[in-house]
Amino acid sequence: MKVFLAILIISLSVSSPIFADDIRIVGNANYIHLLRDDGVWWFVDHTGKRFITTGMNHVDEGKILFNEVNEGWLQKKFGDDIKAPWGQVDKRAKNIGAFADMVVKDFKDYGFNTIPFHAYNVPLRLYEERQIYYVAKIKVQEICLMHMKRKNGERFPDVFSSEFEKKLDSLTKKICTPLRDAKYCLGYTFFDMPDLKSIRPWQKSKFPDNGLIYPWVQDMRSLPRSSPGKQQWISILKNNYPSAPKAAESFGLSGISSWNELAAVTEWPVQPTYETLALKDAEDMFTAIAKQWYKLHHNLIKKHDPNHLIIGDKHDVGYDKSVQMIPDGVLQAMGKYTDVLMIQSYSHYAEHHKAMLVELHRKSGLPIINGDHSYSCKHERQEKTKGIKLESQEAVAVAYYTYMKSVMENHPYFLGWWHCGYIEQWAPAGTHLGQQCGFFSPFGNPRTDLLPRVKEANENAIRWHREKKDGQTAISKKAVDPTS
Repeated sequence: MKVFLAILIISLSVSSPIFADDIRIVGNANYIHLLRDDGVWWFVDHTGKRFITTGMNHVDEGKILFNEVNEGWLQKKFGDDIKAPWGQVDKRAKNIGAFADMVVKDFKDYGFNTIPFHAYNVPLRLYEERQIYYVAKIKVQEICLMHMKRKNGERFPDVFSSEFEKKLDSLTKKICTPLRDAKYCLGYTFFDMPDLKSIRPWQKSKFPDNGLIYPWVQDMRSLPRSSPGKQQWISILKNNYPSAPKAAESFGLSGISSWNELAAVTEWPVQPTYETLALKDAEDMFTAIAKQWYKLHHNLIKKHDPNHLIIGDKHDVGYDKSVQMIPDGVLQAMGKYTDVLMIQSYSHYAEHHKAMLVELHRKSGLPIINGDHSYSCKHERQEKTKGIKLESQEAVAVAYYTYMKSVMENHPYFLGWWHCGYIEQWAPAGTHLGQQCGFFSPFGNPRTDLLPRVKEANENAIRWHREKKDGQTAISKKAVDPTS
């Protein structure tokens, strides 16, 4: 039996979940895949090594690497062409490989094993060659209101249209084909903070109904009659009402006698007559949108690369105690068409955070990565910094350690944490959000007041994850693991 399971775990190539006793494999076991062993989830690479993903975001972001405080430091190290004319790291630079060497060394020196979500410009093959885990990004069209230029006519995509599918297919082919045989690619990510949820309070003023109806649903029902998205909306209404006049009445529309007439409506009343019914229609449509969004991504990724995991969008679920849940229909769609649930949650580990993780896992059935979260402290060179604010750098290090230990010990489905970020900014650089926090100075020097404790946490993550809360081992003796 031991020999059989060793072959099953290490050698088997699969594209769907495989179960054996209490072993579950998700993905292709010849590449990075997921393993659930005795209730505990892991990433496992092509060598059979289990790991928890740890990383630092904003690795090669231009505004962090090139600003009024540190302008010229990278040029001095790697040559003037390391900075592209548009202000980012230039992937064509002569010494781009040396830049990648610096990043990988900084990561590995302190227990970080993954180049995560917020990495933009370094060719991924350089990370593959340096044998560090990394993620790829498929960003087909803006679906975040924070970045959507609605005043310029930008709207959410009609994911039911053939035009959208062709666009996504083309992009997916371009990104996935070169990575098909990559051994260190963790998988594919999509969007940062997609508006696949109720809009945030400060965005309500952008919409006449203050965001009562999901903005993506508003955009679909405002399409011309023949649009696939509009036809999907009408099919939802047909399912929920006995007739077109009854559906129209629910939304405060009069003079509608047929479904064809209702499909022609592009301007819908701000306040529905029967709000409860209208919100049920919007929820059903939103679920259909989410299902189509994730189904298309899943099918097209697997078409061009059947070997790697699908991580999906990074969902913002709140700041500290302000929890913003993802709609159930969206969680169900992700549970069916993605392999991991990636969240953004800036929080201390407390009961509210624990309860949120439990609920997200219960509803989606997916293991979870916190893809963006940090603690920070103002210091002599920072006036306003991102992250959960603490009183000292020592407190930041302790908070990092505490959070990592807590999520690893208490959530067997928790697969890792990507810190925001890598290199910090000093005033006056930064944005309205503040200066970027990080573990290295704007000139690439490690913060020795933080990193030793951070490294300790990263290196203990696997041990903590192995241990159940009652102190008993969580690793099945039936499983073969070279790291044991």
